[in-house]
Amino acid sequence: MKKASILIIDDSEAVLMQAKRALTAAGFNVITTTQTVGAGQYVASCEIVMIDYFMPGFNGKWVLDSLKQIAKTNGHVPLFYLYTSNGLMGSRYADLGFDGSFSYKGDQDSLVTQVKSAIRLRELLRLRGQTPDQSGSTR
Repeated sequence: MKKASILIIDDSEAVLMQAKRALTAAGFNVITTTQTVGAGQYVASCEIVMIDYFMPGFNGKWVLDSLKQIAKTNGHVPLFYLYTSNGLMGSRYADLGFDGSFSYKGDQDSLVTQVKSAIRLRELLRLRGQTPDQSGSTR
């Protein structure tokens, strides 16, 4: 079975390194970047895109909207998840347009469990013939 690919966008190299180490050990292909501009080149090859909300010069909503436009154009819409330890932001993920929220940022065991659940959700949607639409819900 093909390894699922995950894109993580965060302004912290330390956060990216820890998340990549944990998710790679769990069997995922992981692409990380601190750059919001240019991250769209990776969207077509990923099943999940994780976005930090608080980044210098941008917020996660802007990044999400930009990447959703790219996904719509290239015909491959991954699941978009907010990646945060901020409980208030995490609870607002749907209002912001995300498919879900990976909370407990920094807890790598929790992250791996949450990502595995999201991948299972993606596969179930695919088996049912559903995909995320541009609004972040499923059709």
